[in-house]
Amino acid sequence: MTVYRFAAGSGFNRSRSIRYQKTNQGFAYGDQAVRELQVKDAWAKETFLDELQEFPLGKMVETGYLTAKEAKMFSNLGSGLQTGQVGFYESSRVLTAEEAKQYPPDLLASRRAAYDYEYDAAGAHATNRVRTATLWSVGGQILDLDKRIIESVKLPWEREEARKGQSLDRTKHKFVWEWGRAAQDIADEVTPLKSASVANMYLELLSYGGKLEDAFVMFHSFDEVNTRHYLNEFPGSTYPKDWTDKSDMLFMVPLAEMLKKHPPSGFSERVAKIVNLSGGKISEIRALSLLMNLKSLRWQELDLGGRFDKKNPVIIHDVSMGWILNLYAAFRYYQLDEPSIERILDYLVPHRPSMHTVSVRGKYEHAADSPLTGHYYQKNNAVEISGLDPELAAEDPSYVVTMLYRAYDLYVMRSAIYFASLFNISPMDAKAMTLRELQARNIKIGITTSSDVINNQLKHLHPVAT
Repeated sequence: MTVYRFAAGSGFNRSRSIRYQKTNQGFAYGDQAVRELQVKDAWAKETFLDELQEFPLGKMVETGYLTAKEAKMFSNLGSGLQTGQVGFYESSRVLTAEEAKQYPPDLLASRRAAYDYEYDAAGAHATNRVRTATLWSVGGQILDLDKRIIESVKLPWEREEARKGQSLDRTKHKFVWEWGRAAQDIADEVTPLKSASVANMYLELLSYGGKLEDAFVMFHSFDEVNTRHYLNEFPGSTYPKDWTDKSDMLFMVPLAEMLKKHPPSGFSERVAKIVNLSGGKISEIRALSLLMNLKSLRWQELDLGGRFDKKNPVIIHDVSMGWILNLYAAFRYYQLDEPSIERILDYLVPHRPSMHTVSVRGKYEHAADSPLTGHYYQKNNAVEISGLDPELAAEDPSYVVTMLYRAYDLYVMRSAIYFASLFNISPMDAKAMTLRELQARNIKIGITTSSDVINNQLKHLHPVAT
């Protein structure tokens, strides 16, 4: 399975992809790291999104679900979306040489997985990796980083001529996503894509600060057979309620219901494993939230505001005993016994979540190369701080020490939140407890930089190691 997202301002010319491998309990991170890919002139399609849409829309034309004219119209509608709205999910398999021979050349070309295959020394395809299922999820809201607001945007169906004049009441439906481009060559191959999509919707909802009861999933049916199926599966979900055309019908289902219908464990091996190791005390949704927190405990990007307000974030990368201490406190909150906590920690601690988020603006110009530096900090039981700005350091001789104290204070306060919840104590008592725990475990703080200006300020702090 490959998940594609698109960079802001790229016009769908630049894609960020993560590949997952099938396991016994779902999917897990595969053999390829997060990749940023840029569209190449060698391909006939103008953008990544054009390429990704080719299989599902072509499949719908093959089966008579859409006409070629309708497929072209929907492809153009997709190109009119904002890049931050779209997440594209694709399943693929590698064919044997004998299996590949069963495909007519044109069909094999249309099924070949999008930008997800390898080449041999001669530049020819080294494998026959073909798409077997696709799905897209389009958000009705995006995060405007410059204005720091959540902005409502149109869904694909709101752009259709047939739905002209219809719209959503966004005061009633605050967070909405639309499914589409669902197609498969193998029965049930699209099912784990739905689980992955729903899981990501929930994580996006949490990042927006939204509530589950305010979130919905919409999808479209263009024939009466599918409409009858959806009406049986989700009774009373038509939108609007009085719509009667069964050959063109919209459905709206609460995200909470979709999470039950397509649970995260249908996609995530880690969710299934955490639920199992907890003996069922941690639900799938809570396991998903814990995995999100796992990354935030390990990696935080901070805008410390004031005179140091810059687009380049200050980064806290925690590979010390501190993040394990926070994980332990989080699991204690769920009233797990010690053996269960130990089993979950043994499972989670070796996992290294992907760190840098997508950026095409040089956002991480001053950030540490965490896969390289992390081992040094882990060996020294230390928290790494990076991303400090040399220009600001040149302007202010107290810049480094100020940023160090601010980052450390935020690090301590973050940990104190877990202790306050776990022991039901005041924030001040929780902060004091956190400081004692960090000191007892001899956790250190360090700064990674390639700047001489910052390094000179660091020398005046008399670091214990460099």
